[in-house]
Amino acid sequence: MNKKWDVVFAGYIALKAAYDIAKAGPDEITKRFPEFITDEIFDYRNHLNMSTAKEKAIKVGGKCYMLSEGGLYEALWNISSELKCGFDIYLKQVPVRQATIELMVYKEEDPYRSPSEGGMIILCNRASEVIDELSQVNINAASIGFLRDDLDKRLIIDGRVQFLNKNYKERK
Repeated sequence: MNKKWDVVFAGYIALKAAYDIAKAGPDEITKRFPEFITDEIFDYRNHLNMSTAKEKAIKVGGKCYMLSEGGLYEALWNISSELKCGFDIYLKQVPVRQATIELMVYKEEDPYRSPSEGGMIILCNRASEVIDELSQVNINAASIGFLRDDLDKRLIIDGRVQFLNKNYKERK
């Protein structure tokens, strides 16, 4: 890999997972959480389509990877395999809604491994340009890291490095 690629995340992680959990057990969710949280989670269904974000990112030279059933970790693994490179991802930079965190903690689910329609990874040369383009149409985006020339798949949180390995699907 002869050029540095920034990694941008557009949307939010685990929106689909949170919405599916709430939809499957609405009575349990409404009893457990305040109305403002349940209203937000049930509104996630309106934020799962990332076609506008994809169009805007491509316009400024981004390469887009939609997230799906395997969530963030699966998408990162697939990108690394396809491009034969590693990455440094700063997990605290990955956009996540507080309501999603509340629900995932309650259900003992990992948002990084959860269905994440409503989120997209964008590889680009200039993260700020992609983020600015997306903000013009009210799409949340954040720079979460960069690709590496080696094959190290590094997840960084509070300065500590963990490596994503082939067992990423297994719950820890």
